Amino acid sequence: MNLYKETDQYLVNTYRDRANWLKGRICGIGGSDASTLIGINPYKTPDTLWKEKKGLIEAKEVDNELVQYGKDIEPVLRAWFKATHKEFKVQYRKDCILQSKALLWRLYSPDGLLYHNEKGKGILEIKSTLIRNANMYDQWKQQMPQNYYVQVLHGLLTTGFDYVVVVAELRFAWERNNEIIVLEFTRDEAKDDLLWLDREERVNYTEYYEKNIQPPVVIEF
Repeated sequence: MNLYKETDQYLVNTYRDRANWLKGRICGIGGSDASTLIGINPYKTPDTLWKEKKGLIEAKEVDNELVQYGKDIEPVLRAWFKATHKEFKVQYRKDCILQSKALLWRLYSPDGLLYHNEKGKGILEIKSTLIRNANMYDQWKQQMPQNYYVQVLHGLLTTGFDYVVVVAELRFAWERNNEIIVLEFTRDEAKDDLLWLDREERVNYTEYYEKNIQPPVVIEF
């Protein structure tokens, strides 16, 4: 079964390199954009995202040691999951964007797609996080940071798949040890949150992007 094949739910756009993939992301709202669109991303404001998508400012990739480490460790964690969870068939396509047929602006670039004989089709999301304090660790152990949760919900909305698996490497600032955790939830378990996110994305996209109105500027004191 090829999961990177067009379905009645999504189109599959594959780009020849990362530069063109980044250009493709500008054309809509991707998973990492979703929390910004609805105003709950602590790292980017809705007006900044709007300016990037409208071509008013350049969308610059964050480039630092932590980000580069995350890029480097992603294939390692994907291989680890594939080797330790053989009940899942893991597929991955580089520089690929899945595009919702119902809402063409809804985009998603999965870290992997999954198939399980009993559970069906799922999405794989891979994270690497530097844990700086006990509160950050507790947040991951309870669920995951809200902006990441919204990202994978966005993936379910785009694909229509049945479940999410998140593989996260937690690195601790105060010691050299790390911990790999695997979180999983089904579409049914998140049905209320999916309805909420679908509504919030539609409302915000219509209000600011389709009507071409800049979101309110957030002033930090």
